[in-house]
Amino acid sequence: FGKAVVASGLLTAEEVKALWNGIPAAERPKDGDGFAQRLVADGTLTKFQAEELLAGRGGRLTLGDYVLLGKIGAGGMGQVFKARH
Repeated sequence: FGKAVVASGLLTAEEVKALWNGIPAAERPKDGDGFAQRLVADGTLTKFQAEELLAGRGGRLTLGDYVLLGKIGAGGMGQVFKARH
């Protein structure tokens, strides 16, 4: 999961490593799902971002200078997302 976060451009490898090392060894998640939940709980990722990364769609989380934070809605002509510039 850490590699997917880095590949998405949301965090650098150093940031992911620092987050992982900041978790006490006895409390470290055993799988990507657990790590994703941990990053959502501490506010590093949004629930939407974690779900997209776990589904293998991390490349869709950045659009140019925008980082997608959540999906607001969808219709016949497209989709609307909350994003940060």
